[in-house]
Amino acid sequence: TTPSNYGVAILGGTYETKKIPKSVWQEIFEHDKRAWYLIDGANETALAAELCSEFGNQLINGVGVFNLETSSRCIALSAVVAGGDTGFTHVAAAYNKPLLVIWGSTDPGLGFAAGNFNNNVLHLVANDLSCHPCSKLGFDACPKGHFTCMMGYSAQEIKLLLQKLQANSLGGH
Repeated sequence: TTPSNYGVAILGGTYETKKIPKSVWQEIFEHDKRAWYLIDGANETALAAELCSEFGNQLINGVGVFNLETSSRCIALSAVVAGGDTGFTHVAAAYNKPLLVIWGSTDPGLGFAAGNFNNNVLHLVANDLSCHPCSKLGFDACPKGHFTCMMGYSAQEIKLLLQKLQANSLGGH
C-alpha cells in the first residue's frame, strides 16, 4: 500500500541536547505544509500544545496519547518522518521511511545512527563547530550555553532537505 501523505514529527529525546527546539520545528512546519502527526511521550506535551496552537489543523497531536505500537504504526503509514537522534528515528529507518534526522550534541559518526547506508535517510549535522560533537549520549543542557549545534541550522537547509524527502516520498517509498 502507498503511505498517506502525512509526516510524523518525533518531538522527544533522552537528553535536552538531542531534542529538536521549537524554532526548528516551526521551520519544518512552515516549509512543509502537509499534515503532521506529533509523537512522543508525556514529557513533550507542552511543546506539542504550543506547536498545535500555532499551526492548527496542520498538526495532529499524539504526544502522550499514542503508545509505542500506535506511534510505530503511525510512522509505518507515513510519507515522511523528522526527528532527532532518538529511538523512533530507528523505527522510521527500519520501515525504510524518508527520514530527516536532525542532530544536536551527538553525531552519526559516533555510531548508533538511524538508517546507516539507507538512501531514504538524510542527516542534518552541525558543521565547523569546534565543540561538536560534545557527547555520545547527550546532556541536559549545552555545556557551552549556546546550543549552536541545534539552533544554527538555516531555514534554507531544512527546506532543501524536506524537498528532497518529498521527492523520495512521491517516489512510492
